[in-house]
Amino acid sequence: MPGALLSGRNENFAVMFRMLLGSWIWLSLAVMTVGGAEARTDFHGFVNWNFHHRKSLVSWRATATAIQRTLAQWYPGRSPHTLVENGSPAALGKFFHGLPAGSDCDFSIVYLASHQSPAGEWDFVTRQMEPLSRLATASDIPGHPARIVIVDACFAAAVQRAAAWERAWRSGSLFAASDAEETQELNFRSPQPIDLRRRYPEAAAWLRENMGREWDGRLSFLGFVWVQTFVTSPAAPGDLKSWGEFLRGCEKTAKQFRENGDRRIASRIVFAPATNSPPPISARRQR
Repeated sequence: MPGALLSGRNENFAVMFRMLLGSWIWLSLAVMTVGGAEARTDFHGFVNWNFHHRKSLVSWRATATAIQRTLAQWYPGRSPHTLVENGSPAALGKFFHGLPAGSDCDFSIVYLASHQSPAGEWDFVTRQMEPLSRLATASDIPGHPARIVIVDACFAAAVQRAAAWERAWRSGSLFAASDAEETQELNFRSPQPIDLRRRYPEAAAWLRENMGREWDGRLSFLGFVWVQTFVTSPAAPGDLKSWGEFLRGCEKTAKQFRENGDRRIASRIVFAPATNSPPPISARRQR
């Protein structure tokens, strides 16, 4: 009987220990994520998708929605957003000029999507072709020390060839493809050529719960990479260092997909970090 009593006490102690350990882990994660969750993170997207003279890019519009909703979950109540669709070159210039300055938000996330040529020229639904870097340079973009520009287009990294791109932004960039690659769309509702729901169940579950019934299951390749990296990330980025880790995680996700999947539907995601070293968020808020 004493042995049985001791065994029962040991079991109760083990249960209490596991409960306390679980509570400690949960509290530790809460403390780790609060800094990121409190950051105001603005999302601004410009997507040309409703083309009549070439392939529609409606999947890229869905990607803009997916990215915005990941930010809303990371920074609840602190992630205002705007999306401009099917605009002219003049509308894109106005969009650039209206982006937030450093005093307006902690992080500025800019998503740009359209058809793009190997020379870095954007095609607009108005059948006009303009170099994206030239439009950015001519638009007097407000400076922001913690901005990330996402270019989701074929030959996306080609815009880096022009020195004007760095002068216009002075911020980190995430490119959906190298300067020699096209980028593709993926379909979560088709098992061909890859059953994405089976291979990436976490991303599939998040998309099913957050994209709404009107979504047709399609995303750009970068959109898939972003969501897959999001669902496997432990916390919201709270500074540019942790944002850099997330974006390098996107590079890694794309590389693993290319190695384990079908290279015909995968491009090389390229992260180009900012060359400047911005002050921490706390210092900017005190200005």
